[in-house]
Amino acid sequence: MRGGLTTNRDGRGMKRRSGGWRKAGVALAGALFVATFWVAGPQTLQAQEKSAAVLRAEQLMDLMRTEELAQQIIGPTMDQVAAIFTHVNPEQGHLIKYLLKKHVVPEMENRIPEFVGLSARLYAEHFTAAELEEMIAFYETPLGQKMIAKLPVIQQQSAELGGLWAERVAVDAIEKLGPVIDEYELQQPRRN
Repeated sequence: MRGGLTTNRDGRGMKRRSGGWRKAGVALAGALFVATFWVAGPQTLQAQEKSAAVLRAEQLMDLMRTEELAQQIIGPTMDQVAAIFTHVNPEQGHLIKYLLKKHVVPEMENRIPEFVGLSARLYAEHFTAAELEEMIAFYETPLGQKMIAKLPVIQQQSAELGGLWAERVAVDAIEKLGPVIDEYELQQPRRN
């Protein structure tokens, strides 16, 4: 396998095999970008080719501070990705964090406008120009602005609440399964 890490014969120390790291880095960056922002792929349009819905959606993205929100989620998302990769390969945790921080995060930050454009196209696919105009009108109101300001906090708290709720439901469900588990274990052959 090219580009991997290998141990010395005595199992100590790591050395890098040649090649492959670039491919792995590109694959990782691509996967992270897609997983983080849920996009299908880049599409570019000249200004004169844009539909009224896309133009309205771009206006909505600006009003909703989509660039700012995307910037805010990159760090926490990369922390989660680093934790997952480090859990799988603990010896390389420092390298994983370094690569994400020094190479993947800056690339993502530089390409936030691309994500905003893709998001605008997505909105334009699901809403008409008139509907987008109504959303813009709402988000320009004091209540709309309050919603935009509160949305990141609500999303974070909702995620935390969802995690606690899921944990509680799982514990309750497992407790109810006690008799089923006991029955299952009784049916299993004894292992010596």
